[in-house]
Amino acid sequence: MTPVERFLNVLSRLPLINRALNELADAWDDEPPLSLEFAIIGKTLADRGLQLQPNERQLIQAVITTALHISDTALRRLVREALIPTMRARARRYGAARRKAIDAAFLPFPPENDA
Repeated sequence: MTPVERFLNVLSRLPLINRALNELADAWDDEPPLSLEFAIIGKTLADRGLQLQPNERQLIQAVITTALHISDTALRRLVREALIPTMRARARRYGAARRKAIDAAFLPFPPENDA
C-alpha cells in the first residue's frame, strides 16, 4: 500500500470522511482523481470537521502532520496543494473565527498566509 493509499485508508475510517469520499465516488463513472479526493476531504473538514470528537480531530491532525513530513512527494503535494488550500478557502467562507478554529483543529503549524 502506498503512502497515499494509507492516508486515505486511515481517514476513511472516520464516518464523516468515508461518507464524503463515497458520495464523490458515486458521482464519478470511474475513480475520481486523487487531487479531488483530497480536496473533498478538505471541504468536509471545513464544513463539518468541528463536529468531530476531539480524539478524531487529533487523529486527523496527526495524519496530516505525518503526511507533510514523510519522504513521499506525491502525498505531501496532495496535502499541500489540494487538502489544505481547499479546507482553508472553504472555512474562510464561514468567517475568520471559523477559519482560525479549523486551522487550529487540523493544521500542525500556523499558516504562512493568514489572509
